[in-house]
Amino acid sequence: MISFQLAVCSVYIIYFAISIQQVADMYGFHLDSRVWMTLILVPIMLMNLIRDLHYLAPVSTAGNFIFFLAMVVIYYYFFGYDGSAFDHAAERPLVVWPPTRWPLFIGTACFALESIAIVVKIEHHMKEPKKFRQPLGVFNIGIFITAMLFATTGMLGYMKYGQDAQSSITLNIASDQKLAQVVKVLYALVVFFSYPLQNFVPLELLWVNYIKQHMTQYSEKKKMIVEYVFREVIVLITWAFAMVIPHLDLLISLFGAFCLASLGMIFPAVIHILVLRHERIGFGFLNWVLFKDILLISFGVFTMVSGTIISMMDIFAAIESDMHPAATNVTTHAVL
Repeated sequence: MISFQLAVCSVYIIYFAISIQQVADMYGFHLDSRVWMTLILVPIMLMNLIRDLHYLAPVSTAGNFIFFLAMVVIYYYFFGYDGSAFDHAAERPLVVWPPTRWPLFIGTACFALESIAIVVKIEHHMKEPKKFRQPLGVFNIGIFITAMLFATTGMLGYMKYGQDAQSSITLNIASDQKLAQVVKVLYALVVFFSYPLQNFVPLELLWVNYIKQHMTQYSEKKKMIVEYVFREVIVLITWAFAMVIPHLDLLISLFGAFCLASLGMIFPAVIHILVLRHERIGFGFLNWVLFKDILLISFGVFTMVSGTIISMMDIFAAIESDMHPAATNVTTHAVL
């Protein structure tokens, strides 16, 4: 869980840098994405000094508003700001990934849909946590809206751009259009201000459960100083990771497969089996619950192993391409 949340932070840094780079290029500021990552390092470090999750709530709310506003503009581009809409969708060749690439899609989908750590912390900090898991509670409504939005955007984005679809659909909309530039900047700001929220969980887990427990002999002032230093070190780690592998789609596939296959499939199924066995509740008619959990574990292990291996191979190839661009030509395509 900690590694996944830190990976999300690295992905956010990369996305912000690429989005701003596209807009800046249109105005003659031709800087590498790594330069933009370095320029935002200090602001991110300052934001990460916020210790209370409640202070981040207004930022998250504003981010959601900007997100939906930007989505309206993206759909405007989908359906043709120039009247073209999906005129050439039927003429494009259908791109079918071989089965060896399917685990990358599963990893990407898991990365997009699962925010386990954030979900747990939000429920914990709610005034009425019981409303979180109700049939029409915060979680079910939120995940339904998210899934429908992702599915619709993915389908329309592929119909519009085909195999030229980027790792984020906002990177496809025309950078020479003022409206598109506004959308890219808005999305970049949403991601930028969401960074401390994503980083809150690993910081609290590591600090409260491990580091702070070994500092009982220190004063509160020294504890606070160490905590602030620790927060900045975590930011530097995520920034360094983004600098080494500035490939949005590859990081999403890697950590989606490696982390979320275990967090979302393997661990829940194993825990379910252990709980039912310990409580002696049974596994249902013909042990169908046990069969379901074993099937989920098997699928999770397959996704984690195959997705991680394929993603690592692509990452090594991409790094080699970055080091020797003239000798190697590596092209990667994202599903969404």
